[in-house]
Parts: sequence; structure tokens; C-alpha cells
Amino acid sequence: MSPIQSLITKQSRETQTLPFDVTLLDHLSLDPQEVSIQKLNSFSNDNYLVNQAFVVRLTSPETNQLNARKTEEINLKKACLEKFCPLEIVYFNTESGTLISKFLKDYQVLTFPILKKEKFLEKAARLIKKIHQSSLKFDNEFQIDQRLKIASQKLALPDEITCLIKPLQKAFDQRNKSLFHSICCHNDLSPENFVKDHQENLFLIDWESAGLNDAAWDIAFLCALLLLDEKQENQIRKFYASEDLLFKDKVLFFKPFIHMGSILWAYEQMQQATPKLPLDFIQSIYFQRIQEVKQILASQEYFHACHQLSQ
Repeated sequence: MSPIQSLITKQSRETQTLPFDVTLLDHLSLDPQEVSIQKLNSFSNDNYLVNQAFVVRLTSPETNQLNARKTEEINLKKACLEKFCPLEIVYFNTESGTLISKFLKDYQVLTFPILKKEKFLEKAARLIKKIHQSSLKFDNEFQIDQRLKIASQKLALPDEITCLIKPLQKAFDQRNKSLFHSICCHNDLSPENFVKDHQENLFLIDWESAGLNDAAWDIAFLCALLLLDEKQENQIRKFYASEDLLFKDKVLFFKPFIHMGSILWAYEQMQQATPKLPLDFIQSIYFQRIQEVKQILASQEYFHACHQLSQ
């Protein structure tokens, strides 16, 4: 069993309980009576491994609200063409967001502990830099504060979240837009979106959030999500080697937005009857990330970064 398969959660294989429309199997030339299905762990969308050969992704209304699927299809194909993404697309429905791709049986999905190793932080930083400097051309802007606005409108958020969103939105609105530069970014650098081949070359999957953004966002995403310490943050910035004199300030500026994304995801999951992951794990993410945002907002470094980026 490959490392990717080790992430799989066992599920009933009875064909009469298919978790998706049986007509999707027509794209795979499979008989419903001869299909085995296993559910893959996922933080947002629902992914299913079919016959150890294909992965079917079913999106949620929440992710469809955040991501334009036609744009995702275009960006994904561009990333595959540039060999930043190893997926082989079989079917993409731009209305529903349903995606079928071939299973990456020869690749290993990275985990938090693996990606935090210096060797892989360096590989990740260099891959990100390569993408940022590539000939990729995206037409869509990644909307940094979109999730904050949608969540505020859709959910009855508790005070412990809204009291953090307000200063973040204020800092975002007061930023000097001319200091931020739009280039092609992945924008969702979770460990499970990195895969490595047998030579330990890194690639990125899940390009649904890809779009134009400031380069510092991708590095900030790794720093925030992996909870890197100061030494590790210095390392990854060194590996990335940005010539932007405000790069460090931008990374710090973006970090609480990324933590807030985790907070909102966890809060939404906590309201579900059947959350995607164990409830105690989701709650630990929620409270840990709230503390991270509070600490950043209260720091002199963050005040300085906001001041520098609003001039």
C-alpha cells in the first residue's frame, strides 16, 4: 500500500451506496457492479478513490461559493502543462465542480511533520519561487478578504471571531495597494497539496484557489499553517530569496488572514452534524489558531508591518 493510500478511510464498497451519481462511472468506462470505492481524507471537498485507479472530487456549496470552477479548470490545465501539477484530468464539470483524475499511485502526499523538515521547506520554497517566476498566466485575482466577508454574512459568528475579523479587515482596507504585486500564486499550500515522486521532486495539486496575488502570500501560508518558529521562517524566506524589501512585513501581514481561514473552516465544521474530521481535532485547530491571531495582532512587529504597508 502506497503512502497516499495510507490516508484512505475505509468505506462500504457496496455498489448500491455510491456516494456520487452513477453516471460519473460512464466517464471511466466502469460497470457499477464491479466498482470499489474508498473515501479519502479531505478538509473541504469530498474525494473518493475508485478501483485504486481514479479519484473523484465532489465539491461543496461552500467551496463553490469561493471558487469559480471554470477558472479553476483553466488554471489547473495551465499548471499541468507547465509540469507544476502531475494530475491527469479525466473529466471536469465546471458547473458542479466535479473533477475526476487518475490516481497518483507513484506519488506520496506530504504531511505536516515531513513538510516542516528543513530539506522539504527548501524544496517547497524553491518550487514556489519557480512557479512565481514561470510563464504561467492567470486572469483571476485571488480575493484575500472574500472568505471573511462571506463567513460574516452567512454565519452567526461568535464575538471571539468577529473581534478579530474587524482589525484584520481594517488593516486590509488601509493597505497601500501599490506595494502589493500580482503574480501567479497557488494560494492554498497545505501539506496535503504537496506530493513528491520517487526522486523527492515536489509538485502541487488542488489548484482551485490559484490566482493572482502577492508572492508573500504563498510563503506566509506555509509559515502560518505549519506554525513555523522564527528560525524556520527565516530559513524559508532565505530559501525563497525575495528581492522585495517589504517581503518580511508582507508575510507577517498575511499570516493572521491565513489563520483566520483555518478558524472559519473549523467553526463551520463544529456546526455540522457530521464534521469531516474528529471533533476534538477540529476544536484544537479552532482554539489554537484564535490564539495565534491574537498574539500577532497584539505584537509590535505586526503594528510595524501594517504601518510600513499603509504608507
